[in-house]
Amino acid sequence: ADGSGAALLSAGGTECPVGLFHPAWSADGTKLAVVCYPGDDREAVAILDLATGSLTRLATFEAPDHLDNAPTWSPDGRTIAFDILHWDTTGEFIDGSVVATVPSAGGEIHRLTSQDTFMSHPDWGPDGAELVMNSYDLGNIPSTAKPSNLYAIKPDGSGLRQLTHSSVDGSMRIGQPHWDPDGTRIAVSILTATGPDFTFADVKLAFVDAAGGEPVLITQADGKYPDLRPTP
Repeated sequence: ADGSGAALLSAGGTECPVGLFHPAWSADGTKLAVVCYPGDDREAVAILDLATGSLTRLATFEAPDHLDNAPTWSPDGRTIAFDILHWDTTGEFIDGSVVATVPSAGGEIHRLTSQDTFMSHPDWGPDGAELVMNSYDLGNIPSTAKPSNLYAIKPDGSGLRQLTHSSVDGSMRIGQPHWDPDGTRIAVSILTATGPDFTFADVKLAFVDAAGGEPVLITQADGKYPDLRPTP
């Protein structure tokens, strides 16, 4: 954590020869969930075992489905959540996205949301009872007139509830949520945009109450992808 001791964990091997992206720690620190690029326009969710260096692909997708955001582990380490981005037939824009899960030991993919809801960036609550996610991802969908708010859902796909209502169109985007380790609030990125094409402007950080409510900006903090360090 202090920048010393850098070491190559994996170069992809035969499973992910094109590369590995978006590493996410398991709770016990023994594994990483990654987005894996096997080649031939395929992407996969994979597990890297840090003790052995072995890579195991859990779910592999082909165009028009793509993976471009970090997977996240359930607190008990049994399940990986991720989003699947669906591109249109021209490959020029995303026409839907789905939040899904897969067992970390391998098994059936469970799609929690429908493609037309444009949900992405799932993150587990510390008790594993819910995932938080956002609609109309502010990273992969840079221009939209649709609102981008936070939602929570149970791991079985039930109990969908909307947490924020501040975004009413593409001029404000709320996304990239990360749950606070104590479960009381969610850190988010807030994008404000300008003009008829909703051109990117400022990106700031904020907190949203886990029970629901509107974002409260963190003063003196610009940026995106907030992630709070656990308290030992």
